[in-house]
Amino acid sequence: MNERDRRRGNAARGEPKKKTGRGEPKPAAGEKRTTVGKRAFRRGVASRVYALVAAAVVTAAAVAALTLFFRVDEIRVSGSEIYPAEEIAGACGIRRGDSLLLFSKPRAVERIREGRVYLDSVTIRRRLPDTLEITVTDRAAAAAFEANGAYWTCSGDGTLLELTMTPPENAALILGAKLKGSRAGETFTCEDGARQTLLREIFAGIGDNGLWDKVTRIDVVHTFAIVVTYGSEFDVVLGSSGRIADELASLETVIGEIRSQGYASGTINMTSSGVRYTPDRYAGSEAE
Repeated sequence: MNERDRRRGNAARGEPKKKTGRGEPKPAAGEKRTTVGKRAFRRGVASRVYALVAAAVVTAAAVAALTLFFRVDEIRVSGSEIYPAEEIAGACGIRRGDSLLLFSKPRAVERIREGRVYLDSVTIRRRLPDTLEITVTDRAAAAAFEANGAYWTCSGDGTLLELTMTPPENAALILGAKLKGSRAGETFTCEDGARQTLLREIFAGIGDNGLWDKVTRIDVVHTFAIVVTYGSEFDVVLGSSGRIADELASLETVIGEIRSQGYASGTINMTSSGVRYTPDRYAGSEAE
């Protein structure tokens, strides 16, 4: 039997081929793809790790640069006639030498506001390379609630300010409403919910129309006939809740028309459709 016949016999019996000297048998196609996939996966993981490390290094370098080059050297405060600039600067929690870019603005504003009920707005700005600007506005006492012989003052947005023994000048006196659980810095709360709703609607209407410097009294003794006194000349009777904002928006136009006809004071009734005016005094006769 020659060599060719022996090989055919081995193949028929399932025996493996002998090496021919040309190297190992080639791996199966599936095995080759698996090996290549593992190598590609390892290369991908390594690339992501290198990218994360590089990003961390860049971030650390940027933070170090910000900390090193932009530091607070000056703090400027403006806007308050109640709180000294030094007090506000000291309260913000930022000191000379601190990073100008890395501190928390909301936290600094919170520190400044703490315990200072007369502060209305607080704005903090960074001015590169080394200046911090703090701008504030003060709340003014716009109204006052009578409270057992004393007076709780409040701002135009309804924030209670302080308890005083005399009503403040240029503040509207509120009649017919009793406060509940009064505390400085909080929005006023009335014992009667209906009066509280009315007052907040009145406050909003007065504020939206710039009338706080003209209103001297707000009377909610009768919730069906609210009286707002404009200066010392006109008593304005307002309607029910839901119409108050529109009535206050048109108030100065109505008063302007009344004055143009020569009348100087009286009662303006806005509780029904249209406006009814009852004069107290005719100013035209004084000029004759």
